[in-house]
Amino acid sequence: MTDQNTQTTETTQTGTTIETGPFRKAVEAAQADLARVEALETATAEELTTAEAALEAAMAALLKSDEPKTYEVHLNDGGGDDSITAASLREAMDQWETWAQGGDYGDPSSTIWVHGAVEDEAGEFHPASVEIDPEEPSCEDDLEHDWRAEVGVVGGLAENTGVFGHGGGVVITAHCAHCGLYRETDTWAQDPETGEQGLRAIRYREADDASIDYTWAWLMEAIDEIPLPEGWSAARCGESFLLELTRDGAEDDDPETVLANPEELREVLRLKSWRSLIDE
Repeated sequence: MTDQNTQTTETTQTGTTIETGPFRKAVEAAQADLARVEALETATAEELTTAEAALEAAMAALLKSDEPKTYEVHLNDGGGDDSITAASLREAMDQWETWAQGGDYGDPSSTIWVHGAVEDEAGEFHPASVEIDPEEPSCEDDLEHDWRAEVGVVGGLAENTGVFGHGGGVVITAHCAHCGLYRETDTWAQDPETGEQGLRAIRYREADDASIDYTWAWLMEAIDEIPLPEGWSAARCGESFLLELTRDGAEDDDPETVLANPEELREVLRLKSWRSLIDE
């Protein structure tokens, strides 16, 4: 016989071993008593009601305690199910959020909202939801995005560039000075599943002529701060995003010219030197 003060353990569906403390023991005892009463042919309705109430009270005490408990986690529409162990419903909800964020939702172009529930040992479902933002595309040449809001690129008012009203909120647009990528933040987004409005959503858009032109202008401005070696000059090659470097005084029949693309120019900027392209 096991002493009442001795801690025993049980294994959940996921193989996690949890302690069986006094509150769980009380639930198990109430379950056994209810099963005994239900098995009696002479059991009265009052006896059944009393046993059921005792089990309900024991389960409520267990759920309020900090003893480890098994929770079932679910995603809506058959998205997935699993079992977890947690000391409280709050902890179980946090675990559900982490679990839900690890799901495979493809490659969403903007923020999505995932819904599901946490089921406690009493069989009660507690709704849960989490927002999942799209993965931020990488910048050029392993650089960090430099988010800006130049009025000539994103529009808007000079004192509030890139900001436009949307419902009860705004859409804020920024562009990366390095690669031209756009990032839109909507403060009045709507969850298509629940209809809830006033949520925050992020979306990324590919660079266009306006943001690329700004990127080139910004790059040229930064490059201008790095002096060219003596005898060299630089000019944009037509309308392309290439810089033509020419050595002054080179023979007409043997001109020395170097064409540099934005990636190569960013390397010049990183080194603060032209040595990666021409001899200094």
